[in-house]
Amino acid sequence: MENTEEGKFIIVPREIIEDDRLTLWQIKVLLALYSFRNKNTDLVYPSRESISKRCGIRKSGISKTTSELVDLEWLEKTGKGGKMKASEYRVTVPNTVQESCTVQESCTVQESRTQTVQESCTQKNTKEEYPIKTPLTPQISNLLDQEVWEEFRLHRKKIKKPMSEYAERLMKKKLTRLQSEGHDPNQLLQETIMNGWQGIVDPNKKQTKTKYLSADERARENTSWLDEEILRRKQDGEKDREHNTGGIKVIQ
Repeated sequence: MENTEEGKFIIVPREIIEDDRLTLWQIKVLLALYSFRNKNTDLVYPSRESISKRCGIRKSGISKTTSELVDLEWLEKTGKGGKMKASEYRVTVPNTVQESCTVQESCTVQESRTQTVQESCTQKNTKEEYPIKTPLTPQISNLLDQEVWEEFRLHRKKIKKPMSEYAERLMKKKLTRLQSEGHDPNQLLQETIMNGWQGIVDPNKKQTKTKYLSADERARENTSWLDEEILRRKQDGEKDREHNTGGIKVIQ
């Protein structure tokens, strides 16, 4: 049975932040598992959906991350987490980490360890299966109002068109380009929200209206060759009459 209680604090081993092998996403999943743990046991039974909801990682990445934690000896996992029965997890602390933590380290070693953890987290976050929220690009962050941007994101959710992380990056690039062309990104976003549009309309692109012909106009257009043919024959007939008339006068 899952622990559904939402506490404000969780108790976790200090070794989690001292293990430089752990990536950011592995730490988040591990902390989420500890949040389901009772005081008297190390066993937890949350579903992948519950873990995903608590740590903010897609459900498709939970199994892979927990398997990585098993390889690092931070977890013991039983079961595959199917629809009928959730997996059983036992949270543990690797012996190698416990031994290394008993040795007093200098500040230089601690700083290098922190840097290594940050670099490993950055490399992990670049994978497409674990996207993270990125701040506004430096080119646009100085001018774009964060409140307007959040209202635009909320507007996309209301019209059932929420943006993915990749879509947000593309939208920010477009706003940066329009800003360099002299347009205010805040006004563009506000206009989009006010009109209920899905995306930003580029002011530089003029929309040409298609002219639809009426039935009479289409008929005249399709028979224009006939009018030209009638006029040509009429002119040829007048020339023939003038020629014949001139010949009769000569005979007389």
